[in-house]
Amino acid sequence: VLYPGAMLANLLSIGLRSVIGYSPPPTDSFFFFHSFHFYLPMLLVMVVYAIVRSQIDINRGREDMIKAESLAQQAKWMMLRYQVNPHFLFNALNSIRALIGEDDENARRIVTELSEYFRYSLTRNNKALVPLDEEILAVKSYLEIQKIRFSKRLKIKIDLEPDTLQCAVPVFSIQTLVENGIKYGLKSSEGLLHLSVQSAIEGNLLHVSVSNTGKLLPASQPHAKEESSGTGLSNLKERLSYLDPGSRFSLLEEEGQVIARLHLSIKPMNNEDMEGTDH
Repeated sequence: VLYPGAMLANLLSIGLRSVIGYSPPPTDSFFFFHSFHFYLPMLLVMVVYAIVRSQIDINRGREDMIKAESLAQQAKWMMLRYQVNPHFLFNALNSIRALIGEDDENARRIVTELSEYFRYSLTRNNKALVPLDEEILAVKSYLEIQKIRFSKRLKIKIDLEPDTLQCAVPVFSIQTLVENGIKYGLKSSEGLLHLSVQSAIEGNLLHVSVSNTGKLLPASQPHAKEESSGTGLSNLKERLSYLDPGSRFSLLEEEGQVIARLHLSIKPMNNEDMEGTDH
């Protein structure tokens, strides 16, 4: 477009010179080559500018898309995150109400452990990952409440290898497994319920297992369909898909025990990993 425009401008210039009485330059091959030679650098500059501008626009669009996806993922993560606690709080409050006037000491103990549990939840409100030892503190508060509620039916064992304590785990991941083990273990086993939490490192993976006596409940059984306020293993699996795509989760029954195993990638803990949800 530029080159034909340049030739047209030159031809108009020749016609104008003829009209006003000036001798026009010859329109030979040199004239057309000279026009091309003069305007080609301008053409190249415009082409390069157009390419660079187009690339900038593409990169900006890609960044906007990534940011939008990140915000959408963060919103989804926070929705899942806030679904974890409500029904546990309801059960604990019901237990406190039942104990008041009959066993005030245990009612006070539940209030104390409940405050510790929710202090953990609220102070890590915007964190996606926490060290394992911090997660276990919340688990212990949860278990103390359950021991008061089911004192004659629970036996707890926590066996964590020291080198796993600072490994990153999704917040409330182990608590979810423990809660699931107690909830369905009490329904599927008779007598004393044994629950065990173990951790180990193998290669570049952190292995955490939560096992309980009892049986896996088929989906067709009424207990397996009970309302759980949107929490549970499906919530945990979806959170894992955001935080650690290389993670693996399994749930199986072996020799009278139900075992939930969580396999997570090991990586150094830092503030950027522990805070925020779009990493």
